[in-house]
Amino acid sequence: MYSLYEPGPPVLTEAVPLEVSDITSKLVKEREIHDRLNTKIERMRFHQDSAYTSEDSDSSAPSADDEDAAAKIIFMLVGLPASGKSTICKQLNRYFNKHHFTSGIYNAGDVRRQLVSFENSDFFDPNNAAGQREREHFADITVNNLVRDLNSGDIQIGFLDATNTTIMRRKRMVHKLVDEVDNPKIVVMNIQCNQPELVNFNIACKTKNADYAERDYEEAINDFKQRSLHYIHMYEPITPRELVNYPIDLYIDYQNGGEVFDLNRFDHLNPKFMALMTKFKDSYEEKFGREYLKRVNSFNNFIKNLA
Repeated sequence: MYSLYEPGPPVLTEAVPLEVSDITSKLVKEREIHDRLNTKIERMRFHQDSAYTSEDSDSSAPSADDEDAAAKIIFMLVGLPASGKSTICKQLNRYFNKHHFTSGIYNAGDVRRQLVSFENSDFFDPNNAAGQREREHFADITVNNLVRDLNSGDIQIGFLDATNTTIMRRKRMVHKLVDEVDNPKIVVMNIQCNQPELVNFNIACKTKNADYAERDYEEAINDFKQRSLHYIHMYEPITPRELVNYPIDLYIDYQNGGEVFDLNRFDHLNPKFMALMTKFKDSYEEKFGREYLKRVNSFNNFIKNLA
């Protein structure tokens, strides 16, 4: 009944080992090379942000009106670290705001960083009971903030940007949204990245996020890989059986930077929203996907030239 892609292999396969891989083997010995690589990543991130804000407004596209404002649309993201969740959130958030929907991103990592200082990947170890309690607490704060702003009318569309990699977490989030949001329309967006060359690039970009901004490049790479391994151990892929138990309105399967971008209708969604969502999907490769692959190729060529 539903068109649902089978989950691909998780990130950090044998092609991307935990120990220092060929992405860093020539970098950790020389500070000059570290600086060159970080400069390259910063340049790529700048071009990425520019690409995401360069879309021209389309006055002919559907826009929101008073009728649309009654429904509250929530994107619940699901995906392992470095799979592209925050990137697609930013792209969609800017897109909908350009087309007269008010939207906002609610990131569980940002909540965590506001409340505790990050030390290392041990916080994400599934055997770390205290860390697990805190992670769930931060997820609850994040979704509570989202519910508050939806019900107050501050936003019409909210992005719950967290890994949500366990069935228990997803079930709790969906039930809270259904129980506490006025007229919710829930979109589950499953984000996967299972190509090693893409994962390498995504992880390299993570070395400049808030958790690792002051860390050595090698240390950041290895700690983030260990964090990802912890999540893989907890990861419960979405299945059709799980989805049919949720009162959701749309399921989106997004893989490898847009290589797969599939909208699966479950129930009725506002036609103006769906027209915009379909337009975004159909133009994604041209506006974002090709540029992403260019950056990946540029990064990989840069690494090869260092060898």
